[in-house]
Amino acid sequence: MSASDDQFLGRPSGRLMLLGTFHFQPRHLDRYKSKFTPDVLSDEYQQGISEVADRLVAYQPTKIAIERTVDQQPEIDREYGAYLRVEFPLPANEIYQLGFRLAKRLGHSGVHCINAWDRHYEPQVDVEAYAREHDQEHLLLQWWPRF
Repeated sequence: MSASDDQFLGRPSGRLMLLGTFHFQPRHLDRYKSKFTPDVLSDEYQQGISEVADRLVAYQPTKIAIERTVDQQPEIDREYGAYLRVEFPLPANEIYQLGFRLAKRLGHSGVHCINAWDRHYEPQVDVEAYAREHDQEHLLLQWWPRF
C-alpha cells in the first residue's frame, strides 16, 4: 500500500507528537504545585533543556505548536523573528525555551499558536494522590526539581 492508499482509506498519513511540560514561568499555572521552584535559566537547566531539544530535533517535527491563543500570533511572530536575529533573549517560559529553540534548530520560519483557553479535559487527576495510591511517590521526588 502507498501513502495515497492510506489517504484513500481514511487512515492518517502523518505522525503527531504532543509534548507536555510543567509551566516554567509563571509557575502558578500548574495544577500540581511543586515545593521546588527551578531556575530554568541556570546553567544546569539550560543544559537539560538543550538536551531535550536535541532529542526532539531527531524526531524532525515539521511544525511547532505552542500554548498561546491565535490572537497572540502576531506578537509571537515578532518575538520569534527577533529571536532569529539574536535581538530577543529567551524568557524562562517553556514556549520560548523549548518551542522557539526547537523551531530555530529545525530552520522553521515560525511557530503556531493553538491554545484554547477554558477547555477542560476529564478526568482531572490529583498527581500527588495518584502517586500515593500507586506507591509512586518516589517518582515525584525523582523529577523535581530536575528534568
